[in-house]
Amino acid sequence: MIDNYLISVVIPVYNVEKYLERCIDSVINQTYKKLEIILIDDGSEDSSGKICDIYSKKDSRIHTYHIKNGGPAKARNYGIEKSRGDYITFVDSDDWIENIMYEKLLKLALEHRTKITGCATMTDFENGTSRNTFSERTSGIIDGKTCNLDILYQTKNAWGAMYNKLYKRELFEKVRFPDVMNLEDYVVSTQLYNKVDRIYFCNLPMYHYNFRQGSLSKSSFSIKKLQMLETAESIQEYFEELYSGRGTTKELIRGTNSFLFKIYTDVFWEMFRCKPENWKKMIKERRKKSITILR
Repeated sequence: MIDNYLISVVIPVYNVEKYLERCIDSVINQTYKKLEIILIDDGSEDSSGKICDIYSKKDSRIHTYHIKNGGPAKARNYGIEKSRGDYITFVDSDDWIENIMYEKLLKLALEHRTKITGCATMTDFENGTSRNTFSERTSGIIDGKTCNLDILYQTKNAWGAMYNKLYKRELFEKVRFPDVMNLEDYVVSTQLYNKVDRIYFCNLPMYHYNFRQGSLSKSSFSIKKLQMLETAESIQEYFEELYSGRGTTKELIRGTNSFLFKIYTDVFWEMFRCKPENWKKMIKERRKKSITILR
């Protein structure tokens, strides 16, 4: 029976009072009812924490935890630790999902016997327009290596986000989110894709990603963004170590170098734009690594 499976929905919450009710409502109104909804209030400074408490009192499936602010990675990890479900999934608290999403994904997971099952994403823009992020990808089975190469090459089919998928709980054994801005999803996705041979993709867009222009700072250069370089290098080293004993393919080498080069380019350009006085120093410090990836 499909309703024998408990799905844990992990939702990190931070200063999203404007969007939070829409997000939670979209989860509690799912056609699949056997859910464990975990709200992690990550030290919100607005009314988000109170909204979470109100929902916890209204629905016994909802569990709210208030923690000291530590970022989305820490909040997600906390949610994983608290979860009890057969499957785990994630929702960003300013996004929302179609009411059939979990029923549909669970049926597909059981039908195709896949440990990772996901769907297309509809990106909703502030001007009222929307775009299906995966409009050209057809439904079907994908292998883990292909998913990882799509991430590394940043193709139009790159499926690095965590939020539009249903995961078997066992996949998160010894896997947690690193505390690095923007790339934590990629770090975890590449590890999970390596654990499975078959992934099912459904081209029906059931997850709505709320694209907010002001959600990330675009005018300042932070230490977190510098740390993206370290994380990108860690991803490269992970793949090199992973395939070292079985022969690293040229395709994989090109993919990891392409991924790292893109991150280097983005971060270097932002430093040049925001902190030109430090640009030459950073180039000198990273010169050896930069030359390596350009070979």
